[in-house]
Amino acid sequence: MELTNGHITTDAYVLGSGYIKSEAIKNHLYLDTLSPKQAVALMMQDLGKGYFVKYGFDDFVLKCANTGLQYYPNDPYGMAIKSDYCTVLFQYVVSQMPGKTPQEVLSIPQARKLYSQMHTIYKQMDDAGYTQIPEAAYEEWLKSIDEEKRKQDYELFLRYQKTHPSKINYGQH
Repeated sequence: MELTNGHITTDAYVLGSGYIKSEAIKNHLYLDTLSPKQAVALMMQDLGKGYFVKYGFDDFVLKCANTGLQYYPNDPYGMAIKSDYCTVLFQYVVSQMPGKTPQEVLSIPQARKLYSQMHTIYKQMDDAGYTQIPEAAYEEWLKSIDEEKRKQDYELFLRYQKTHPSKINYGQH
């Protein structure tokens, strides 16, 4: 089930997108059944993302990401939220030091720690096989799912029509 748009898709269709690597499947990032704890962890990530969209990044977003990742460490969505948080925070720190070179910024222990955390999460995501789909490709993929849904609906209609021909009203009164 593709929850982004509520349509049923096949594993082959998802794999055919070209944005899911075999390592990501081996590492249970995609196409795997979630435990109840993992499902709740995803809801924590959604809560954090929704909060971010409405109010911006702050510690609450990080708490949601960390709590979710505690129960679902391989969650690509949670890792992406946490990496985004660290990236935005690091960019903010850099913006507060105009005229400083990258080396000068990284000479500050807190900035270096934040930079290290950011790259540690990027590496975890890369090692797990996560690939972010480009926005334009994602929009195109959603359109193709809509088309696939229409095909499935039509096939269901045809099957129903064959088995229940007398129950179909073709607009005749």
